[in-house]
Amino acid sequence: MEPRATRQLTFHGAVVTLVGLLAGIPYAMVATERMPGSERAWRFAHAGNILGGLVLIAVAGVADRLDLVPARRSLLVWSLVLGAYADALGIVAAATFDVRGLIPGGSLAKHRGVRAARVRRGRRARRRGVAGARGTRPAG
Repeated sequence: MEPRATRQLTFHGAVVTLVGLLAGIPYAMVATERMPGSERAWRFAHAGNILGGLVLIAVAGVADRLDLVPARRSLLVWSLVLGAYADALGIVAAATFDVRGLIPGGSLAKHRGVRAARVRRGRRARRRGVAGARGTRPAG
């Protein structure tokens, strides 16, 4: 791989690693209870971003052994870089807003949509006088 691609991977790996190191500040504040938040989320933001940056630096270290045409080399480099930044942004956003992407029952938006649909269904059932709908009495 050309030296420019190696420099790009190394630079962006260092930036993502720096984001991980900076995420250690809120992690320490949450761990010492000086700031509210999820210790688990900030620990992951700290360690996950450091490791993500180190992956870019590790790939930069072996990049000269890859025999790729320029278009594929560029695709590889920018895929790794953009993926690392997207991962870093998502991890820090999840810790900041204290949410998880994979929660049982789906996201909050999905939960609200399902709840609204159930309310509408219940209202329709009550209007039709269906037995067993909330707020109605069985005929008899």
